[in-house]
Amino acid sequence: MTKTITVTYSASGEIGGYGGTKETIQLSADIDDFNNYPDTLEFLRSRVLDNLDAKIQERHEKLSSDFDETCKKFLDITEKLESAYKQWELVSNFLKTQGLKTDPVEFPQEALTNLSKSLPATSSGDPE
Repeated sequence: MTKTITVTYSASGEIGGYGGTKETIQLSADIDDFNNYPDTLEFLRSRVLDNLDAKIQERHEKLSSDFDETCKKFLDITEKLESAYKQWELVSNFLKTQGLKTDPVEFPQEALTNLSKSLPATSSGDPE
């Protein structure tokens, strides 16, 4: 009578970044011949690590996409701010030149605050 043994392999990896989401994948196989143990273990190891790598890659792609989107929004806001600042300077210079206002106020700090509020919230690193 042959004895069946169970071979198990598991691995864990951080898929959320910065200590966020940790995932563990475990696979088991029953074998009748102990001589097949090394091959079975290597097969399980390969399958587990391939699946874990796929999860890490998927999360990395999501984070990269989120980062790219945030960068685009930041650049858009920066361009709007620069445009508003240039317009403010033109109006200030016009008022000074025309003698309508000899000491115009500086570019309003509230504009900077309001523009920064339109930036997207930072991600917690957890999947949605």
